Amino acid sequence: MLIPQHQQELQASAISSSLANLNFHSTDDNWFIRQWINWKSEHRWKQCPFTSGWYCHTLDPQTGEPRNWGPFKPDDPLIDANKGKARKYEHPAGCETLSILLDVDRATWETIASRHRVPLSPLMLRLRDRHTQPHFWEWVWTYNLPIIICEGAKKAAALLSAGYVAIALPGVWNGRKKRQGNRPEHLIPDLQHFATADRTFFFCFDHDTHPKTRQHVSQALLRTGKLLEQASCTVKVIRLPGPEKGVDDFIVARGIESFDQLYLDAVSLQSYERHRQHWLMGHALTYEIAIDLDQPYLLQSTQSSPSQLIRPLPDSGVIALLSDMGTGKTEFLKQIKQSHPNARILNLGHRIALLRNLAARLGTAIYSDYGWNMWHERCLSLTADSLHKLNTEGNTYDYLFLDECEQFISHLLCSSTCKEHRHAILQSLKHFIYSAKCVVLSDAHLSDVSLKFILAMRPDPTELPFVIRNRYQNGNRRAFWYEGNDRSGIVRQIKASLFLGDRVIVACDGLEFSKDLYEALQTLFLEKRIVCINSENSNEPGMRSLIENINAPGKLDGLDCLIYSPSVNTGVSIDTPHFDKVFGVFVGGSLAGTDCIQALNRYRPKVEWHVWVNPNPIGGYRPTNAERIQRNRIQENDLCGFLLKIIAGSGEKTIADEFAWNAWAAIQARRNESLNNLRGDVRYLIESQGHHLILLGEEKDWETQEELKAARDINQQSRSRGICGAEKISASEARRLESKERPTQEDWYKLERYRIETSWGKEVDTELIELDKRGRTIRQFTLLEALLEEPSEVNPVNGKRIHFPPAFVAAKDLAEREKFHPLDWRNDSVTWALRRELGLHLLINPEREFRNDDLDLVALEKNAQRNALIIKDFLGLTIRRNATPIQILQQLFEQIGLRLVCDRRDGARGEQVRIYCLDLEQWAIAQEVLEYRCSKRETHPQSGVETKSVSVVTGGDFDRNINKGGAVTTEVIRLGLTPEELADGVEILSQAVAAQEQALVQSLWKIWNSSERSALLNALTSEVRRSLSECLGILPGAIVRWLCQAGDWVVDFVEADSVRIFQSGCSGKMEIALLADLC
Repeated sequence: MLIPQHQQELQASAISSSLANLNFHSTDDNWFIRQWINWKSEHRWKQCPFTSGWYCHTLDPQTGEPRNWGPFKPDDPLIDANKGKARKYEHPAGCETLSILLDVDRATWETIASRHRVPLSPLMLRLRDRHTQPHFWEWVWTYNLPIIICEGAKKAAALLSAGYVAIALPGVWNGRKKRQGNRPEHLIPDLQHFATADRTFFFCFDHDTHPKTRQHVSQALLRTGKLLEQASCTVKVIRLPGPEKGVDDFIVARGIESFDQLYLDAVSLQSYERHRQHWLMGHALTYEIAIDLDQPYLLQSTQSSPSQLIRPLPDSGVIALLSDMGTGKTEFLKQIKQSHPNARILNLGHRIALLRNLAARLGTAIYSDYGWNMWHERCLSLTADSLHKLNTEGNTYDYLFLDECEQFISHLLCSSTCKEHRHAILQSLKHFIYSAKCVVLSDAHLSDVSLKFILAMRPDPTELPFVIRNRYQNGNRRAFWYEGNDRSGIVRQIKASLFLGDRVIVACDGLEFSKDLYEALQTLFLEKRIVCINSENSNEPGMRSLIENINAPGKLDGLDCLIYSPSVNTGVSIDTPHFDKVFGVFVGGSLAGTDCIQALNRYRPKVEWHVWVNPNPIGGYRPTNAERIQRNRIQENDLCGFLLKIIAGSGEKTIADEFAWNAWAAIQARRNESLNNLRGDVRYLIESQGHHLILLGEEKDWETQEELKAARDINQQSRSRGICGAEKISASEARRLESKERPTQEDWYKLERYRIETSWGKEVDTELIELDKRGRTIRQFTLLEALLEEPSEVNPVNGKRIHFPPAFVAAKDLAEREKFHPLDWRNDSVTWALRRELGLHLLINPEREFRNDDLDLVALEKNAQRNALIIKDFLGLTIRRNATPIQILQQLFEQIGLRLVCDRRDGARGEQVRIYCLDLEQWAIAQEVLEYRCSKRETHPQSGVETKSVSVVTGGDFDRNINKGGAVTTEVIRLGLTPEELADGVEILSQAVAAQEQALVQSLWKIWNSSERSALLNALTSEVRRSLSECLGILPGAIVRWLCQAGDWVVDFVEADSVRIFQSGCSGKMEIALLADLC
């Protein structure tokens, strides 16, 4: 029998009451406790110190009978002298250590049987014609069910309660026995009994942040797992992301559904072993080390002869440099450049701020200063976003530099800014890496992922990198760690530091928080100079000057506080001793752990750090199995192809650049793993760098919270005033501003006003700006619009009725397949089909009332629960097991911009039932928007489907969780220009050509597609057309590539302002304007 105290403890570990009462027992009998744990004191007179606690039996796996062995948890535990902390559990002394197999009640047994789809009828339980029903563990053995191995009885009970078969070990090393004489290391008898061929074992040990403990646990797991594999079992590892330590804590905090995802994301033992180094040290680099250093500065031993370190390096191949931040990696690259004064060098980066700073330090030209003819430069710095503009025809480089290569590759494969030209960018990168004599990579967190990605593009598939590792850790800072759930504590310390006269840096991971903090501090400290650099103002002349010349003498004079967002998280090195403290405030959701460390390390002098990281992951659990991530995306692409009636084998490339797919999936999995427990990841990285962590506990400051809230309101009002006061612009002007390399704050306001007014079809005002929610509302309404549209057709396929998407949904997906890399296909047809399969369109009725017991809602709930994993993968929604039909409907409605409100309650007191209906005010707004969009399509039938629009740039990042598979956005593929847009385009082009503004002409030309360019050229005079050709750097005789959906076009000849081409396989020829589809 359990006393209430113990009952509550077990209930807090997600253990069902029936399972708890069956296995766990309270006792206050000292004699029984002494007998149970076989207490043997060295002094006979010394009494057993335990007076009360709980204990549990373990069963014999073969007979099902209880054994007189099991853990005992005292209410007043002893202190372990060696570890300096309480010893939670006691086990019988002098006895053989056994595994913990708990008894299982009928309800739990049925839950497990249902999960594994194994029959549990009395007839089926009479196994092998026996008359007695088998016990639970015999049933598990007979059906070869998968088993989870964990540490501790409570964790096993929690897993059993959740519907999983679980065996607990008293300790992580207790699953195997040491080598005994001639007998090698082997499994304990209980595990050996279950180690039958083809059975799957899962390990689910605790999440621990201490490096030594993690090392200890991983060694035990690998040793036991390999013994199970020797018995022909399959072994997988479930990785708890933290911050919850045990699986029982995880289930309590996040629910069984989140653990279901962890179970699916379990990795093989080989994968766990392969990436073990990454989990323990942040990243894994397993290639052979050619030069192993341990020094604070890479070139410190060669200052008398800078080329001394360079000479032993190979002149060709791939050179990989792994060295901590602030150890001179950029100077290392500079020495390579100086040692090869005649070499052609291409330096690539992922952020313009990084690249400008790096170009200045290396002494290379910056691409934006040279435009079309940039490829003539011997040493050139270029961003990933512009790589496709660089001529590849006959253009090669001797050396290719990739500083911060981990972030460069992540940006290249995952960023939205590379989406439109990702395939062309990858092809250009492949050309330059393939043809380069030597590729040099450097990063503080260099990993196998980056090296494999680069090596896959080299000409020799057997080539191995020349790896230089500098083991020196640039740590030894005092790092104050704020453990509270609220960031007000660290903001209070920022205020206190400024009040005391300290000069501080604040690194953060969000645009909005950087603005809120800046406004709050400006209000409190009017006499101090405070600067905030973020994505909205980093291109302003003053900010750009500060970033590019931050180490210039006197540049930081008078600066009391510098706040920066991710736009300055890499590439900018602040070497001037000026600031007294560095603060890091990381909410999560955008930066992984290594990115947060990069942000803190921008200031090189060793001053104290103050760090707060949000303990709660934003957006729920993210999948961490790279194979599963890649497989899901490929399946989604294939399914969308089926709905678009693209026949398999037709030549459509659903998997382009396999090496890029592999790297993309690995990067996503690694980033997700960090974001699932960002606080734990950042803390581990800080400790592994050798910093001294000082825990400050939990602190909350209500006054600071109110100040931040007031600052947020001021910023929102300022933004609304800026948008309302911005000049109205045309579509062509919006495209021009969008293409600018350095848009100003005023430009952002103009673009945002244009986006809102074109999306809503009304004059902008403060209320509309608030309703728009930075484009989120319109995106939701476009999903609603698609769902309300009838399918293009319904056909039976393999006996099942398949709904094919409406024309405008299919048109967008088809256009994306023509334009984008397969990694970037949003596959709206799939999400449309899934919502329709759930019957959501039938429930959209403003006149209807909804109750939890409605038959169609009950059917929806069952369908959603049955397909919860599919809904999670494609819609990004987590369907909780205990969710009611109304709650599930509310989740689905929210994605399409609708919401349910409680209208009234029916029934007698104590039996009242809530009646819901659609929010009619929200429904009216949606109807107004949909009517406007419909009339717009009827007025301009050519502007039906977009793949690019201003909203992508100015509307902010749309939370992918609203629709993981993608949303039918406000963007439409432009098939032609309206008369107004054509006139505007001709006017702007003519003015730019007349002013001979080459950079502006090139950026303008890039934003129009082929049909729009053709229309513009036909409207231009021949003189303007010739001048346009000169601005774009195109001369007669140039090689022309004609990219057309209809087929491959071949150049016949080129004359002054025209080119004759013909289509492959066709005899007819046609003459077109030279500039019809260039760049």
